[in-house]
Amino acid sequence: MHDFGVKTIDEFGKMVLHLELRTKLRLSAGTEVTLFPVRNIVVLQKANEQAKFTTMVDELGRVTMPKELMEQMGWKQKNKISIYYVDEHMLILHKS
Repeated sequence: MHDFGVKTIDEFGKMVLHLELRTKLRLSAGTEVTLFPVRNIVVLQKANEQAKFTTMVDELGRVTMPKELMEQMGWKQKNKISIYYVDEHMLILHKS
């Protein structure tokens, strides 16, 4: 697992993913991703029909964290989120 540092959730619930991460996961603008809450982390993967939370990567490489997910995880605007690259299919997001 590779640590890609910390990003801040902005006032709109958006968080930028590094270009290198987007390249490794083949995420371009319009790509749907799913967010799975698992205990105290969120797993981000390319879209999956089973997912409760789905969002898209925008043209600036940002993903919007759904309000319901942020509430479930206890995350708020301006929280710092650590990003970890697991493999070409998965990122792990963890509140710092």
